[in-house]
Amino acid sequence: MKYILVTGGVISGIGKGIIASSVGTILKSCGLHVTAIKIDPYINIDAGTFSPYEHGEVFVLDDGGEVDLDLGNYERFLDIRLTRDNNLTTGKIYQSVINKERRGDYLGKTVQGELHNHKRLSKTLKKNVPSFQYIDSADLEPAALQEEPVKYHEAWQKLCRADGVLVPGGFGVRGTEGKIQAINWARRQKKPFLGVCLGMQLAVCEFARNVLGWEDANSTEFDPETKHPVVIEMPEHNPGQLGGTMRLGKRRTLFKSTSSVLRKLYGDAEYVDERHRHRFEVNPELKHHFEDRGFRFVGQDLEGERMEIIELEDHTYFVGVQYHPEFTSRPIKPSPPYFGLLLAASGKLQNYLQKGCRLSPRDTYSDRSGSSSPDSEISEIKFPSLS
Repeated sequence: MKYILVTGGVISGIGKGIIASSVGTILKSCGLHVTAIKIDPYINIDAGTFSPYEHGEVFVLDDGGEVDLDLGNYERFLDIRLTRDNNLTTGKIYQSVINKERRGDYLGKTVQGELHNHKRLSKTLKKNVPSFQYIDSADLEPAALQEEPVKYHEAWQKLCRADGVLVPGGFGVRGTEGKIQAINWARRQKKPFLGVCLGMQLAVCEFARNVLGWEDANSTEFDPETKHPVVIEMPEHNPGQLGGTMRLGKRRTLFKSTSSVLRKLYGDAEYVDERHRHRFEVNPELKHHFEDRGFRFVGQDLEGERMEIIELEDHTYFVGVQYHPEFTSRPIKPSPPYFGLLLAASGKLQNYLQKGCRLSPRDTYSDRSGSSSPDSEISEIKFPSLS
C-alpha cells in the first residue's frame, strides 16, 4: 500500500480536496485501487452540527456519516463509496482515547496529550455565477415589503425572471414563508420546480393551503399547534440530541407509478437508493387528500409509510424529493432530479424523455469542425436562469 499526502499547512480553501481527487482519478485511470481519507484538526466529532457559514454544507455518506464536503469531491471524482471512518478528526481521536481510559484499557497509566492551536477555517467565497441567482427567501415575505421594500421588490424581480426554481433543504422557521411564496409562484406560473428535503415539505404545505383550502396547514416543526399538520416529526427522532439523530444515510425508495417523470429520468428504474438527512416527514395519513387533487406521491419507502417523491400532474416539472440527490451526483453522471430541472427550465425535457433519457456529447454540442448536431432541437442546451 502506498500513501500520498496532500497538505496545505495552516491554509484553508486552497484546493487540497480537488488536488487529492484529481491525483486519485489519474491513478485510478492507470488501473490502481484508490481510496481517500480526510484528516481535520478540529475537536468536533463530525460535521453534523457545523454552521454552514463556518464550514460549508455537511455531506452525508451511505452509512449515515456526516462529514466534510471534501469527501463529496472524493466520491464524485473517484466514483467510490466512503464511510465515516474516511473522515478523521481530532475529536474522534480524543473520544477514542477517553473511551479507552474509561474502560481501563491503559491499566491506570497517566493519559497525556498535547493540545495544538487549531487552524481557523476560512469563509467560503461567494462567486457570482451568471446563470444561477440566489434569493433570500425572507425577502419574498409580505413583512419585507414594509421593513425593506427595496430588497422585497428586487427579490420578486429576480424570481419573476427565473426559468426554474430550486428550494433546497434546511432547518428552522426563518424564510419558510418566503419559500412557500416562491413555490406558489412556480406552481401557478407552471415554472419548473424542484424541492429538496425541506423544499418538498414546503411544497406540501403550499398545496394544502392554496388548493386544499387548509389555510393553517404547516409543519409541526414551525407550528406545533396547527390543525392541519401536513408535515410531522418522525416517531424515532430523539429530541434530546442534535448530532447524528436524524434519518441519515442511504435508503431505498420505490416508484409507485410507471408514468412518473422522475422514474423516467432515473432510466425507468423500479427503485432508487439515495441519501437522507431529515427529522420531519410528510404526514402519511393525509396523502389521499393530495392525490385526489393531482398531487401525487410517486415514490415511497419500502413499507409505504414515508412519502419520498412528489409530482404534480399537468405541470411542466413540479418535483419534490425527501432525500438529497446532490450527495450521489457525479460530474459525468448528474443527479436526475437536478438534471431534470435544468432540462425543463431550458425547454428540453420532453425531447430528452422521447430519446429514452439518453444524451451523448455528440447529440448535445457542435464538434470542432463547426458542424452542428443533426438534432437542431437539442444541439445547443443553454443553462437557464435558476433562483
